[in-house]
Amino acid sequence: MKKVVITVLLVLSFLCVVSLVQACNLVPVLLNQDPYPATQGEYVKLAFQLQGIENPDCGKVTFELLNQYPLVFDPNTTASYSLDAGTFVQDYSPYSIITYKVRVDKDAVDGDNPIEVQYSSAGSQGEILKQFNLNVGDSQSDFEVFVKDYNYATKDLSLEILNYGKSKAQAILAEIPKQGTINITGANKNLAGDLDANEYTSIDFFGSPVDGQIQVLLSYTDAAGIRRSVTKQITYDSSYFINTKPSTGGLSWINVLIVVVILAVIYFLYKRYKKKKSK
Repeated sequence: MKKVVITVLLVLSFLCVVSLVQACNLVPVLLNQDPYPATQGEYVKLAFQLQGIENPDCGKVTFELLNQYPLVFDPNTTASYSLDAGTFVQDYSPYSIITYKVRVDKDAVDGDNPIEVQYSSAGSQGEILKQFNLNVGDSQSDFEVFVKDYNYATKDLSLEILNYGKSKAQAILAEIPKQGTINITGANKNLAGDLDANEYTSIDFFGSPVDGQIQVLLSYTDAAGIRRSVTKQITYDSSYFINTKPSTGGLSWINVLIVVVILAVIYFLYKRYKKKKSK
């Protein structure tokens, strides 16, 4: 009988321990991100709620937002928090709210970017990881550049620039670096101004290109106020602009017209002279 009582007590004790462990059920939730979507290179505010912390059996609770891509923490940012289970926030809600203000990496990709938190309680076996999505809106632009026209007489090379990105590009500066496929006369940099998404403009350089690839460097300020640069390769094919090249021999149509006029005048004077002579 004594053994039976001891066995029952042990079973009850085990069930109580299991019940206590199961009772501490922490559930972190990403409550809000502001702004939505976040902007590359800018700050974003994140609010997490830790449900289940109202249970005092959880004991000491830790919560940390991991400092890893696409997040960039300032040096004074507090990443880890320690909380006492069984307490309430000011509005007496049965969870704690933990907020962060961190910067988004300037090269974060457009769309959902995974971020991670880790948390633990007195009864948990080590840290628990959970992943959330940070939504980022692409503030960068991209461009299509091509040769619009070339004038052999003036050596005017006209380039067309199209902003096919989702965001506005400001203070666009186009540069043609020194290279073997083109000899620039004068300035090798030209301001293209601002371009909204799907907007285009033309810029002019003066020089002598040869058939092949020409490298063009575009610098611009994106929607987040970050100065960026992209390099584009454009193709120059002289056969597309052969009609603009002046003739190297023979008579031009203007010269032909002048000759015709002179001959007509000579013929008229000759006929007039012959008519007077016949009289």
